[in-house]
Amino acid sequence: IPVWAIKHYLTGWAGSDDLVRAAASAVKSVSSRVLAARVGMVTRIDVTQELAECGAPLLYVAAKRDRLVSRRSVRIITDIKPDISVVEIDAPHFIAQSRPVEVWRAIDRLVEKHRLYGGG
Repeated sequence: IPVWAIKHYLTGWAGSDDLVRAAASAVKSVSSRVLAARVGMVTRIDVTQELAECGAPLLYVAAKRDRLVSRRSVRIITDIKPDISVVEIDAPHFIAQSRPVEVWRAIDRLVEKHRLYGGG
């Protein structure tokens, strides 16, 4: 996969060289057959019912500059699960790698809100 594609779709144009190399290495390590199968699964698998029935606190961390996951996905998921917490972060698809502190803060806020820490 060319560097421009990794930057455009995954890491963003400001992605570090190390992140781009790691992404390229990860993509190269998976056969094109497996990648195609994974993309096919994303388009075929429907977990709407499971999402609607999930009783656990849920967090959707949405990347504002994601070129793979449509912004429409947030609306679809919140229509199914209105009580889901949604946090939008100015980042590309590789949101956790690009903005780890902001992602951690979002997770920590959800845990605090629902008092999910196990104690002490």
